[in-house]
Amino acid sequence: MIAPVTIKGRAPAKINLNLEIVGRRSDGYHLLNSLFLPLQWADELTLHISPASTPIVSCQVPERAELSGEGNLAHRAAVAYLRRGGLRGEIHIELKKNIWVAAGLGGGSSDAAITLKLLNQFYDALDTTDIQSLALELGADVPYFLDPHPANVTGIGEEISPIKGFPKLHIVLVNPGRPLSTAEVFRYNSAMPPKPGTTEPGMTERPTMSNVDSFWSNPGRWVHNDLEPAAFEMMKELHDIQEMLRDTGPAASGMTGSGPTLFGVYENDAKATQASRQLARNSELKVVVSETL
Repeated sequence: MIAPVTIKGRAPAKINLNLEIVGRRSDGYHLLNSLFLPLQWADELTLHISPASTPIVSCQVPERAELSGEGNLAHRAAVAYLRRGGLRGEIHIELKKNIWVAAGLGGGSSDAAITLKLLNQFYDALDTTDIQSLALELGADVPYFLDPHPANVTGIGEEISPIKGFPKLHIVLVNPGRPLSTAEVFRYNSAMPPKPGTTEPGMTERPTMSNVDSFWSNPGRWVHNDLEPAAFEMMKELHDIQEMLRDTGPAASGMTGSGPTLFGVYENDAKATQASRQLARNSELKVVVSETL
């Protein structure tokens, strides 16, 4: 390396169009079956790479100082990459955090994955298998964001089956303005007794993932989230927000990840924009419009 280099990348958010818990491993990780859709809405990363005699990493989130430093997943990804590659150098990460935190949108995982991709584009020190392994060590959702496309994601997040031809969707995201811990939602969900008449996890009929042409014939059949009852119990205002979202006339609506972000699916940009304006009249809500990638 002769001179400092600056590289940039975008880390997209995702929604879980559906999410089903199908089991749990002995190490505590939950096994999922989920349809991931990446969004155009994204965080923005800038990596400044300079020569150094030792590996040095720093991470700054200018508008969210509390997210800066060693606890940031992008920072941890850079440290892990240098260590795995046996590399020296100074990496300073500047992160413009657009995606809401602890909101079921995968922002932190996406930041980590794009950091790994950008570093490997520059250093070319690890092969694909190493990058994927490193991503999984950082978090269950991180491998998906190495190549974010519509995909059926299973296992703990490491088994990714891309779905070709999935239609582009116009999405409105609405958030109550406060975070919800993924770990706490999973714990609460595990403690909840099954409702009478429900089937065991993994037994509920779902639309066939390969039959993407059928989406618009009945969009609501594609939307389901096993964690929704727990999240709605933990954050009671989600019931009212869900009603406000449904009043805007989406073709389908649901909750992404472990919440608390809810989403509506609309046929076109005009309907999505109109819905977002209607929801934004409530100043307590965070609202964003985005298309899927």
